[in-house]
Amino acid sequence: MKEKFFKLKIFVIFTVLTVVLFSLAFYILNIKYKQLTKNSTLLYSAKMITSISSLLQSMQLERGLSSGYIIMKDGIKYKTRLLKQQKITDKDYKNFLSLITYKKEIYKFIQINNIKKIANIKQQMKKINLIRKKVFSHSISFTHEFNYYTLINTNLLDILRNLTMTDNEHNDSNTVIYDIQALKEISGKGRAYIYNYILSHSFTNNITAITNKLMQKESMYRQDFFIDTNTKCMTVFSHTVNKKLQQKINTITLNISKNKQTHCSANLWFKLDTKLINQYKTVSSIILNAHLATIKNIYNNAKITLIAIIIILFLSTILILILLYFLYVLMKNEEKNKIELKILSYMFESNEAMIITNAKGDILRVNHAFTKINGYTQDEAFNKNPRILKSNKHSKAFYKKMWNSLITKGFWKGEIYNKRKNGEIFPEQLSITAIKDDHGATTNYIANFIDISELKRAKDDATYQAYHDFLTKLPNRKFMLKKLADEFQKAKKFGFTHAFLFIDLDGFKKVNDTFGHEIGDKLLIQVSRRLKQSIREDDFAARLGGDEFAVILLNLDQQNARNHIQAIATKIIKKISKIFQIHNNSIQIGASIGIEIFPNNLDNIDLVINNADTAMYKAKKNGKNQSVFYTQISKKN
Repeated sequence: MKEKFFKLKIFVIFTVLTVVLFSLAFYILNIKYKQLTKNSTLLYSAKMITSISSLLQSMQLERGLSSGYIIMKDGIKYKTRLLKQQKITDKDYKNFLSLITYKKEIYKFIQINNIKKIANIKQQMKKINLIRKKVFSHSISFTHEFNYYTLINTNLLDILRNLTMTDNEHNDSNTVIYDIQALKEISGKGRAYIYNYILSHSFTNNITAITNKLMQKESMYRQDFFIDTNTKCMTVFSHTVNKKLQQKINTITLNISKNKQTHCSANLWFKLDTKLINQYKTVSSIILNAHLATIKNIYNNAKITLIAIIIILFLSTILILILLYFLYVLMKNEEKNKIELKILSYMFESNEAMIITNAKGDILRVNHAFTKINGYTQDEAFNKNPRILKSNKHSKAFYKKMWNSLITKGFWKGEIYNKRKNGEIFPEQLSITAIKDDHGATTNYIANFIDISELKRAKDDATYQAYHDFLTKLPNRKFMLKKLADEFQKAKKFGFTHAFLFIDLDGFKKVNDTFGHEIGDKLLIQVSRRLKQSIREDDFAARLGGDEFAVILLNLDQQNARNHIQAIATKIIKKISKIFQIHNNSIQIGASIGIEIFPNNLDNIDLVINNADTAMYKAKKNGKNQSVFYTQISKKN
């Protein structure tokens, strides 16, 4: 009878272990299948991004060629080139259409607002043949032609931005892909405008404003690229994009913006700017190819992992059979070894630091990992209570909740701070399991834990670096945008009054040119300190990039808000205007500040930033080293 009961126990144990094993296998295989599905979606996303980038390039080039052709008196020799480009555009658009209709997953992957933008693109592309006929017959204005292509490109860029923001888990250059495409588009706009301007041989009142605005936006997008990029992408950009070519194009654009005569022919200008845009395209292609390679590598690794899991499952099955054999031997003395078998089964599960106690909590055994982490040897820990590890960083309620879980559920898991033998306090991930006998009485406790000090430090460092400027240690643009969005919502909800100050240093470029970038960097560090000294403790200061800073003034008294803001802005200007002493050099600069009070019936933070930016440029135009409220400008207008 005992022998049958013994065999029945072995059968039950084997069944349980088998069920657990295959349940775990199914769970892991299901996770890997989801990973493969996700990677397939990411590959599709990368192909979409590549297709959109190619279509953008074609639309930009066709826009530029068309803008010149419509004012040419004798454009026969240019017609062949334009026709050839139109065929390339049609091919790229066909590829784009095939991708967006390739899978039903497109509706899951692309957001609803992207589907609307795709519909807009399709609607506009139905008119392209009509637009082309008007171009060849010179019966369309430059503005109409330019706006038609630009509208399509704007929708393409919006889709691209959403795609690149969808997943940053496997690639940290997604944002950079959008930045380089936006930079390419603004350069393409400049190519079309100036190409048309040179060919027309007539000055328009708008060309100065247009070229200035394009140059500012191109500078802004280039700064965004440098802020968002990583070392690899920066290296690709510096090795691919010709600085002398950039400077030459900037010089021509600047002369045109000042209504100066340029000796650059229309064809030379188109060739130069197209060469720069193609260099941007090369940068984008390299980054995209690297992204594709990364995703493919992850996909292949997932396949290899699946094979490895199958091998591990096979070996685990053999291991279970071996374990059953040892169970058979140990269970000959069934009552004596029953609890020991349960302990061994738990010890088998993990190589983490481990403590085994009796029901009273006295330590019976610790493993090598415990000694390495806490500093106590087996002999020093034996018969002691785990309270020797207590850090006193947790309340009585914390431990009460822990014991309540152990008593009611037989298990507790969480993060806790403990103390090493040398007194050092450290965080650990701890799990405690209660071992019970056949009558449900607790006989032992098993605790497993790992030291997560390095993990927490790495996480904190990564978070800090992602949201702070490496030079001044001030919050960066990303942090500022997040903070501004949070405070904007709070202000809308609770009726708070805040202010956003856009600060641009006056004369900083001259400092860099005169003393070098090392002195310029030290100056920026001192400016950031003075800026912090000029505001309240609860206010927020950030470096946006280059010599641009921002301040968010929080919780202002509505009745006295304007006076208070003006006082702080004046204080900032006075602080920054004082002479800086750097390496025995006396340096004096100024600051132009644009101010926007919010929420002030504004719909979003983009308007807050744009209004403050506009006010800042007004301050510079008024003579620099002063502050201007956006309301002052809007009232005049």
